[in-house]
Amino acid sequence: MKDKFFLFFFVLLLIHLNVVSQNPNTTMEVMAVEKVVTPSFEITFEYDQWGNVISENRTSDENYLKYKFEYEYDAKGNIIQQIQHAPYSIEKEENIYNDNSQIIEKKLYSDYGSGFKHLKQYVYTYQDDLLSTILFQIVSSSGQHYNSIKQEFIYNEKQQPIQIIKSDWANNSWIHVENFDFEYNEMGDLLTYANVFFDNEVSSNNWRYCFTYNNEHEIVERNLYYGSNQTWNTRPFNKYLFMYDQSGENETLLFPNIYQFDDINFNWFLPDKKLVKYKYWDADCSGNLYFVESADYFYMPLTIIVGNDEETETWTEIEISAETGDKEWRMENGEWRIYPNPTNGELRILIPDIRYTICDIVIYDMLGRIQKIDNQKSEIEKSEINISHLPAGLYFIRITTEVETIIKKIIKQ
Repeated sequence: MKDKFFLFFFVLLLIHLNVVSQNPNTTMEVMAVEKVVTPSFEITFEYDQWGNVISENRTSDENYLKYKFEYEYDAKGNIIQQIQHAPYSIEKEENIYNDNSQIIEKKLYSDYGSGFKHLKQYVYTYQDDLLSTILFQIVSSSGQHYNSIKQEFIYNEKQQPIQIIKSDWANNSWIHVENFDFEYNEMGDLLTYANVFFDNEVSSNNWRYCFTYNNEHEIVERNLYYGSNQTWNTRPFNKYLFMYDQSGENETLLFPNIYQFDDINFNWFLPDKKLVKYKYWDADCSGNLYFVESADYFYMPLTIIVGNDEETETWTEIEISAETGDKEWRMENGEWRIYPNPTNGELRILIPDIRYTICDIVIYDMLGRIQKIDNQKSEIEKSEINISHLPAGLYFIRITTEVETIIKKIIKQ
């Protein structure tokens, strides 16, 4: 099951992938998650100067609960290496990205005392900038790659995943074995995430998660149900309740983009709000829920480097018509810029020296939910978009032109 949720993680991760500017011209204060404390374990996080998690350490009296993750990033903020130190082994992942900061290959290694061995890999392909397939392969001792699992992604008109079709490789062909289905409400909130098995194309419900939100679109409850043929059980197998605290005025929150302490990584489904506690119930043999554990979230102030401001740009006025006197402005360094960042609402987009046509501009929150779409075509070198209606927090802006797609992280104050 862990591999299934691991792959789903990349749906959200790829929606949220950011290109973080490494030009230290602007800094801002954020409240970052410092640690998560439960009766069984404690997790602490360390960040780099751009707000990326560089280590995640879980301590516990129980040996099997202990681990430490270490992360390395490239200049764009993409995770290029992840190493897990467990009590009896070391696991390593290496990631390769394309020019749009989309992951195209993940290699997995294990070390049980005799050095790292390449055992598995994932290969990612895209269509129209959306994740199309994930191919999972086993690596033999001789280095040969053998197909194992393939997952194909289907999206709705809002570019949210609505189905993942999983196939197993057997007898030199792909066999359809299960689906992962997603349902959303009209606001784009994820309502259900379900798994359905197939046997000779006859479907059977396996499990599904159901989510409940408050008026602020914060997830307040998540229930897991198991299926029986074509129906779902009416009693949940486990339940999480989430509690939030009111953020301070102009307070920006920074949640780690990775949580390793839960196989289903329930934090993937949480918005960028000030989560302070979750409580967890599980079912006993009779099917009744009983309280298991709760976790408390603690925050610390952190100064991070964010994007560039307008004063860092160098623009040159160029006459393009001697007859009409028309002029245009072009950037000397030929790079995209979005400013001011952080912003109180108004965002200006500076286009490179090659004249692009902007086809659409999309703003996502940290869950990948679309907050604003501007699909009016624009051929001017400076475009503007207003996000003053959005609450303070971290967002991503995706700009699609006729020749490329740009994704950058922005901060709304």
